[in-house]
Amino acid sequence: MDHFRISHIWAEKSVRGKASYKARFDRIAPCKAWWTPNQPEPPLHRYPSAAVVEMPCTFCNTLAPQIYAKSWLCTNPSCAFFWHTIDGSEAPEDLVFDRKYLKQRLPDIPWFRPGFDLVPDLMSNLLTLRETGQITAALRSLWRGIVCPQCRKCNPRVYWNVWTCDNCDIDYPPDPGYIELQSVITRTTVSFIGHPMISPEWPKADFAYHGPFFRQHYRVERWILHENSSITLISPTATFNEETNGPNALWDEMLASANLGNLGLRRGIIRQDGLRTSHFFNHFGAEYDTSDVSSTPLDEAPLCVTQSIELLNQAGQAELGHLYEWPNQVSVNGFWSDMGLAWHTDGEGEIGSTISTLSLGGDATMHIRLQMSYYHNHIDMMNADPIMGALDWRNLTDLKRRWEAGEISDEEYAINPDTLARMKGKLRPEISLPLIHGSIVIMTGKALSKYYEVCMSHRWCSRLTTLALHRSHG
Repeated sequence: MDHFRISHIWAEKSVRGKASYKARFDRIAPCKAWWTPNQPEPPLHRYPSAAVVEMPCTFCNTLAPQIYAKSWLCTNPSCAFFWHTIDGSEAPEDLVFDRKYLKQRLPDIPWFRPGFDLVPDLMSNLLTLRETGQITAALRSLWRGIVCPQCRKCNPRVYWNVWTCDNCDIDYPPDPGYIELQSVITRTTVSFIGHPMISPEWPKADFAYHGPFFRQHYRVERWILHENSSITLISPTATFNEETNGPNALWDEMLASANLGNLGLRRGIIRQDGLRTSHFFNHFGAEYDTSDVSSTPLDEAPLCVTQSIELLNQAGQAELGHLYEWPNQVSVNGFWSDMGLAWHTDGEGEIGSTISTLSLGGDATMHIRLQMSYYHNHIDMMNADPIMGALDWRNLTDLKRRWEAGEISDEEYAINPDTLARMKGKLRPEISLPLIHGSIVIMTGKALSKYYEVCMSHRWCSRLTTLALHRSHG
């Protein structure tokens, strides 16, 4: 709100009898505070520090000012009469600050000034960086909130392309401008000339792995999970990325569309207290029930969105054939420096059998793991198979086989899984998929959206992703 300096720190006795500390602050600026427009100007002369008399404690001889109106109190926690009056009585209840203490002010130091402006001219600085092509390094500043120059209201960065003051209804630039691919990728080249050399990580004992398969223009790897669900990772070569309407062209077109506001990227509200997502997004097609952002009809989506869907459909059909389900909903996500996508699921019953994602821009890592309850086998063990990758799932699978063969009783089988589920101290294993510019991930099988959760991590780079799926309602 403003610049302050600490003028006094003292100890008080808490309800539990222990020392807790409080501090008094002086505003550095002597003028009226900007957040109190209806209050009168402060007096030109306040009580100097000397006007507030300090008294010594009769027991420990420690000097302290009179902070509260009712009585002077010892504020030395080491004193046997800490938080007692000068005559040794217990501190009174319902203490009110002494008027002189509140009005005192440390002597002004003419040359003492704050090290920075609370309301910097952020927009002018960023516009300069945008014009010189250096804004990529300032993207973290670009998504911070601003103080409106007109009304001084604090506003979060909600939209990709502008700051908006909801009090003045004024939009402030800048958008990120054009971002060169090479500026968000740490390698010397944006794309791999040959098949990418990447290193996915996964629990080898839990999931079947197939690959790598080397197609003409990309590399393919596949993991088989519970109930025959699968994850397919497609890692592109430079030839794939440079195709007409391929990842390189889509990066330019989607970035331009986002900067113009045509993609409608924004940070949505995820909590009642107004907390917003740490990334920008917009939905096209079927409604997304858990979002506060309404979906735009697919036939009104920018051309770059339909082109990215076509790219995903081509890859899905080529690698999965009839198992690939055509999407009716697309989510476009935008990320700047330090943004991410926390652990989440995309739904359950209303999600179809295929979820595909196209990654554009900087490198990232997609993490997939079992949801906590399923990892600890909180399922109906009598009527459902142990979940692949869950805690001790191989022993549980063998246990169920023995129960179904009549080797153990219902009582024995019912007790054992519960005992195993209570085992603690093991981290949930993850599948970690390195994503480069042009990577495609296709997840098939309803078990993935039911049992598993996903998160996305990246460093300081900018990224745009297209997530396509089929969502049914009713």
